Amino acid sequence: MRILEFVHGFQDQVQEARSCIAGLNCCFSELRDCTELHEIMESLLAIGNYMNYGTSMGNASGFRIDALVQASTMKANSSNITLLAYLVKSLQETNEDVVRKLPERLQHLDEGVRSSIAVISEQVTQLKQGCLLIRREMEVAEE
Repeated sequence: MRILEFVHGFQDQVQEARSCIAGLNCCFSELRDCTELHEIMESLLAIGNYMNYGTSMGNASGFRIDALVQASTMKANSSNITLLAYLVKSLQETNEDVVRKLPERLQHLDEGVRSSIAVISEQVTQLKQGCLLIRREMEVAEE
């Protein structure tokens, strides 16, 4: 019975996995190729290096992605503005195109967020398990 259920839904499961993979590929390509995002990251790195001047972290060549979360919560002593808000404000004043073009350059970002690698991995695992179940049943039938 489980084999019939698997075979009946196989094409739908494969199509769903392919759709998720395609969405992630589009998202990754956009992130990789988005010069506006690269410029934002470079600006954030420059601000971080300025803030950490004179320390061992003051001449960093990169940062971990979780630093973006910190940038959205870190506030200046003298004002109530976050580092991320300051970055956006500065970019709007110096290079408005970067902020304006970012949403159109990252059109598949929402799709990529919904299609996580963990979800795709689980879908592929379920397909493998179904195929193994069929293989075992065929081996039993041959004996």
